[in-house]
Amino acid sequence: MNRAGDGSILAVDIGNSNIKFGVHRNGAWERRYRISTVRTKTPDEYGLSLRSLLAESGVAFADIETAVVSSVVPPLTSVFNEMLEQQMERPPLVVGPGVRTGIRIRTDNPVEVGSDIVANAVAAHAHCRERCIVIAFGTAITLTAISADGDLLGAAPLVVAECGSSVGKTTARRQVPGHRRRVSRPLRGHIRILCECEPFIHWLA
Repeated sequence: MNRAGDGSILAVDIGNSNIKFGVHRNGAWERRYRISTVRTKTPDEYGLSLRSLLAESGVAFADIETAVVSSVVPPLTSVFNEMLEQQMERPPLVVGPGVRTGIRIRTDNPVEVGSDIVANAVAAHAHCRERCIVIAFGTAITLTAISADGDLLGAAPLVVAECGSSVGKTTARRQVPGHRRRVSRPLRGHIRILCECEPFIHWLA
């Protein structure tokens, strides 16, 4: 891989169960990595883990121009911020309030929308450029509604009451305080379409 200056991006997605890393260059993902989330690890420990993973693929921190972090684990946000600043000699971009993403968050309390949901919305809108729903299979399964104009209309977790093939056992439930009007309503017209794709959803899971 070329040295810094070629637009290489290190993306870091810190979730409750896993931490995903990806190296993006020339419009494509060249490397992907996944490790378990351990809240007690230090910046040095995470730095060693990531440096080793990159080295196995022939990538060094010096090859990365920019690092972008999305985190739903607040204690680890500062850990990765410190680690990446040490390794790259410049702070990463941390997705959060105040960061301009090109997505307009049309919920009652935009600051309560997780950075993972925002990052998914940015990627989906860039890819589709039309009305769509993002289905995120993480620790929880989350649906996010996005308009053709790039408005994040709302997000809701899927609550699976019982495993099985019955579509009726899967529902969308509002769980984000302050989002009662706008979290569930934009999703209602799409739920039937989503359920018709049930075999595909099971395959993805």
